[in-house]
Amino acid sequence: VIAVGNAGTCEVLIFGPDGRRLGAYGRRGRGPGEFSGSMMRVLPSNSDDVLAEDMGLQRKLIRFALDGQIDSEVMLPPGKGPSGGAKSDPATSPAGVGFLLSEPLPNDAHHPSELTRHDAHVLRFPFSGEGRLDTVATYPGAQLFYADVGPRQAMGGGTVSGPRRISPLFQASSRLAGGGSPWRIVVGDQMNAMIDVYDETGQHLQRIRWPTEGRLPSARDIELAGIKYVEARRFDRPGALRSLDAMPSIERMPVFDEVTIGQDNNLWIRRYSLPTDENAYWWVFAPDGKMIAVVNVPADRMLLEAGTNYVLLRAVDDLGVERIELWPIDKGESAAENQL
Repeated sequence: VIAVGNAGTCEVLIFGPDGRRLGAYGRRGRGPGEFSGSMMRVLPSNSDDVLAEDMGLQRKLIRFALDGQIDSEVMLPPGKGPSGGAKSDPATSPAGVGFLLSEPLPNDAHHPSELTRHDAHVLRFPFSGEGRLDTVATYPGAQLFYADVGPRQAMGGGTVSGPRRISPLFQASSRLAGGGSPWRIVVGDQMNAMIDVYDETGQHLQRIRWPTEGRLPSARDIELAGIKYVEARRFDRPGALRSLDAMPSIERMPVFDEVTIGQDNNLWIRRYSLPTDENAYWWVFAPDGKMIAVVNVPADRMLLEAGTNYVLLRAVDDLGVERIELWPIDKGESAAENQL
């Protein structure tokens, strides 16, 4: 089946292979099997169940059976990123073991004036919610620095002053994903072409490296990223422009921005995208760590699922209407240069 999260109705929509709608799970609310409505998503699952995350103030994972009944539900441990929002990428094994990438809110009292990074912790927890959180590993967290950009408009109204916590235009952090058979998690720092592999007990199994480094953005890339940065903070445009002026120069881009484990049991890693990119490139690695392909996907599509000979993509038209597309992978003559 295909499961799609609809935050507008707080439902998980279920479709068959032919695209026919089979049903809907969940509803708006704060009780069992309900979503708060601010944001939700469906997560990859290696079982016959459907796993969904409520990403609102009440952060939780809900596992639905295919008949719509609730299998289990767990409240996610808290984590804060440099912007104050939750910073977590949950993954859950079929056996009910969860992993979370959690980044505590930095201490603003120190006000570092140079670009710095705080720790992000890989936490392991039972899906039942009963038991302690174990720290499996620690990786670099989000990049940030502080600058006094003068009085600025607060999102809730009024003005604030003093040093402002700022993230650079091309943000780097760490990423986590789970999946495959046998089930495993993969974690990596976006600034390095390196991914670590762990089993569901938290034991380190493998380190994957590949020969590449972050690209240098063009002047147009920096201009477009700056425009997007200001638009995202239009409630305080003057403060956003001053923050943009205070940002340090960019020496190099992160290497990658997303990771996922496909239905084919291979690891997919997307090269960090630039605003001028027409296509997104996914490096594909076999379970033994060997790179076996580079798959070229239109940059305006989001990869939802990777299979042996297909990818499932989300597209959004000019009116903001979303659609799900199934694209075959044409392997051609070279497995290292796949095209859609």
